[in-house]
Amino acid sequence: MFKWIGNLGGGASSHPLANPKEQARIIGELRTADSTKAVEEIGTWAETMPAADELKLQERFDILKLLDETVQPHRVKTAREYATIARQSKFREQKTWSLNHDLWAHLAGAYLDLMRRVDTNEKGAEAFKPHIALISVRCLRAQSQALKWLYIRYGPINAETWQGLGSAFQFAEKRKAGRTSVAAYPNVVGETTPEQELLRALLLSASAPDGLTPGELEVCERMIAHFSKAFELSVAQQKDSTYWFDLAAGKPPARLAAPPTSITPDLRLFSCAQGHAGVQALTGRIAQTREIPRELDVGGQSDPTVVGEVLHHLEMMWAPQPPIRKSPRMRLQTRVSVVHRFESMLDLCTPDAAPKVDIDLDFGVTGVFGTVESWVVENVSQGGFGATIQQKDSDWLKVGRLILVQAEGKSSWELAMVRRLAREAGGNSSVGVQVISRSPVTAAFTTQGGAWNNGQAQLSGLFMRDQAEPGAALIAIPDAMYNPGEQVRTALDGKVHVLFPIGTLERDSDFELIKFRDMVQE
Repeated sequence: MFKWIGNLGGGASSHPLANPKEQARIIGELRTADSTKAVEEIGTWAETMPAADELKLQERFDILKLLDETVQPHRVKTAREYATIARQSKFREQKTWSLNHDLWAHLAGAYLDLMRRVDTNEKGAEAFKPHIALISVRCLRAQSQALKWLYIRYGPINAETWQGLGSAFQFAEKRKAGRTSVAAYPNVVGETTPEQELLRALLLSASAPDGLTPGELEVCERMIAHFSKAFELSVAQQKDSTYWFDLAAGKPPARLAAPPTSITPDLRLFSCAQGHAGVQALTGRIAQTREIPRELDVGGQSDPTVVGEVLHHLEMMWAPQPPIRKSPRMRLQTRVSVVHRFESMLDLCTPDAAPKVDIDLDFGVTGVFGTVESWVVENVSQGGFGATIQQKDSDWLKVGRLILVQAEGKSSWELAMVRRLAREAGGNSSVGVQVISRSPVTAAFTTQGGAWNNGQAQLSGLFMRDQAEPGAALIAIPDAMYNPGEQVRTALDGKVHVLFPIGTLERDSDFELIKFRDMVQE
């Protein structure tokens, strides 16, 4: 293959996949290859397609279609492996992420090139009328998947991504195939249209993916697919229109609360009303039964609580009116110190022993407390703050991450959680943070069962009052140490706290945040 790539543009050889015998050999090997190798090689084949000018238009389409179909079982496997790999090795996580994202980006690029050749009436273009809807659907599906993998890493999303989505839909729409139903792939139940595929990508963006974990994002994508037929595009504003998208502007969809500055022929609007009603009904059903309906494809997620939380998120984002902030946001320029290692949080929150940490204002220092970072706060509210980060290494940063923050000029530390994250061009990140407790305290906990899951009688963690509910308390402890349902005890300031479990609120790879009813014994 790589020998042939070196001859591109020289006219010395024809494309190997245009030769029936060679094509059968290569595709046969790819079908039985290790999935990681197959995804990488098929992505590389797709990447070379636009430069293979010796290919006839029909050959190009047939080869691209075959590559796309051959990779489907392999890409499912590598995508499923991603979550496990992410917990094992950052190097492998990055490599697997690139493998999956690049596959879809290269397939999308090859389909866009094919569309360009048809648009410019390259020889054989007239024969493509029966394939218009399928080409558009495949291209939009590939772009939507590439977009999802960008959201898994929280961006950045460039203008070419949105322009590509718009042009792939216009390719079908101007040929009156925007609502033509086709099977996206062989042996796939159900049909789709270019319009539905575009809406899947737009709805993913409109669903605030910067506030979802990768696992929640997967469930979100499945919910969008489940409700996709409830959405339609329109060229004019309807009574229930909630979002707009300019096919040519290179910008993500936006709510009509922030209307477009001008009306152009490329403007499309859509409503979330029917999908919103469906989400509400499904949310109520899961809350009542505590089970995920069998007919619902949630990508292997078995926890109804996670699915319910994603549905609640979609219920807010798809509502006719945008979510209202619980408290006003004030502009403010200041800095906070940030610590993210759980062990360091315990050291810093030990009563009467929490030192003030001086840091380098450009980034931070690495020492006994791990890396202590400096974030620039841009706005604050009663419940948290928004910040801009210029990071050298942000591998640890993700939605759902527990952090300890210290405001500039103060000595006390506050426990907080990353709730929103969007990476921007140039290396900056925009972060939304919720403050969980203004006064977390390190404490030693014992459990009703006599020992934690590590075999120890005592376990160190953070204790704090629940700011949202009087009489309730929260504890943060290392993950996988607690058996659900057990009572917990701790002693603070000469008082014994008997904690009766309510439920786990948050969990990540290194901590669990659990809510209890707090009974204090003098």
